[in-house]
Amino acid sequence: KIYGKCELNLPCGLNFLDCVVEYKNVKIDVEYDCWYWHQDEQRDRRRDEFVKSKGYKVLRIVGSREIPEKSVIINAIENLANSSKRFLKISMV
Repeated sequence: KIYGKCELNLPCGLNFLDCVVEYKNVKIDVEYDCWYWHQDEQRDRRRDEFVKSKGYKVLRIVGSREIPEKSVIINAIENLANSSKRFLKISMV
């Protein structure tokens, strides 16, 4: 609701992006990582580099059973959109 359009499972090469939001003309791939699917950090890094090469910034939220509060996600998206950073990771573990 905050950002308008949010695309779920958007194809990007051979990958599917969890959730893409566009804020201030910046496309941000918001990924929620649970321990089971994201045990291979090298694979995730290669994926992130590919996604960034396609013009996205990447926000990774690493969690177990919790998701961060809405304000934490909003701040992270605004931080990425307003800076030259191309990657940000939030850990909930």
